[in-house]
Amino acid sequence: MRITVLATGSRGDIQPFLALAYGLLQAGHELCFVSNAIFAPLVRPYGLSFRPISWDPVESLRKQPMLAGWKWYQFPVEARKAQRLTRQVYEQAQRESWLACQDCEHLVYSLLSPWGYSIADKLGIPAIPGVLHPLTPTRYFPTQLLLHNLGGTLNLFSHRLAEQALWLIIRQPTNQFRTQTLHIHPIQSTNLLALLRQQKIPLLCNLSPTIIPRPLDWPDTVHMQGYWFLPAPVSWQPSAELTEFLHQGPPPIYIGFGSMVYRDPQTVGKTVLEALRLSGQRGILARGWGGLQIDSVTSERIFCIDEAPHDWLFPQTKAVVHHGGAGTTAAILRAGVPAITIPYMQDQPFWAQRLQQFGVSPSPIPHKKLSVENLTEHLVMVSQDATYQTRARQIREQIRAEQGVECAVSTIEDYFRKTG
Repeated sequence: MRITVLATGSRGDIQPFLALAYGLLQAGHELCFVSNAIFAPLVRPYGLSFRPISWDPVESLRKQPMLAGWKWYQFPVEARKAQRLTRQVYEQAQRESWLACQDCEHLVYSLLSPWGYSIADKLGIPAIPGVLHPLTPTRYFPTQLLLHNLGGTLNLFSHRLAEQALWLIIRQPTNQFRTQTLHIHPIQSTNLLALLRQQKIPLLCNLSPTIIPRPLDWPDTVHMQGYWFLPAPVSWQPSAELTEFLHQGPPPIYIGFGSMVYRDPQTVGKTVLEALRLSGQRGILARGWGGLQIDSVTSERIFCIDEAPHDWLFPQTKAVVHHGGAGTTAAILRAGVPAITIPYMQDQPFWAQRLQQFGVSPSPIPHKKLSVENLTEHLVMVSQDATYQTRARQIREQIRAEQGVECAVSTIEDYFRKTG
């Protein structure tokens, strides 16, 4: 089959879909990957055809309103900010994605790139969406933007409300794209997620049933068999300096905040360095997209990197300090190491809470409350309390027994054979 995979956003947003694309390639299919241009160096080592779109997600993250920690009275203002930013991004990303996908025969797309539905609708081709979060309404837990269980009916209502709020943000640019660019009818009767359920289109979930037990009220069209992990490229090798650092002392603490863009990254960097010093730990500091800035460090206890594959690096660390992104959380669980979570926005407090509930992490440190004192305290806890290490190893065995990519590839193949 000729399959196009469309995924845009931050690295954490696109990497699971790259894992799916690589799994499909390994299964013998012809693959094209459509994503932000900045990810070309990430995609090409896997042998996939790459078609870039020019939208810069780094710039978007600098402008994006923070969803975590909203008060109810802030919602209208913050929602309007999100709506304005979404319109700016969508116009460009939709148009360029359409140009990149016009010759595709089968489409797998991220629901963070929801215009994939409209592109497939226009082309009349089978398409299957994927998500990184539990978006399907359920009575068993609330939407990820809420951290407290509200009870069956209210949990279900929270999901419906979140769906409608999302649709209010993306409806105008979605329907403008459909009517003005694709020349097809707008979506009017319901929101996109509800429409997918009505049409009984399979939904792929990059989720582990170990971490989120499958709700009994989810329909059979929801497929959740495990995380989609991307192996390190065969050609990738660590630098001699990094290898030497790992071998010259006890396992270090990894500290990195991925694609998060802090307003004062230098202060964050100084806080991290001081906490490592006071706790007596070695550290590997990942600079990321602007969440961590460290001045020149010559200490034998500290090593700075731009990036390294999590599946290779995390198992060699004592613990991971991170922002709580879904992808990083999955990599930590697979590595079997404790975590310290400093959530910043959106779903990150949810994942931080899950890590704490499973005994892999102490209580989260909200990013606005990060200090030398509380980070030092948490570093000492995960370094000295063996229960975190033990629980992390137990979860690791369960996660590694799952076959997320293989199951998702099988679902994709079955659906495209039936519909294509």
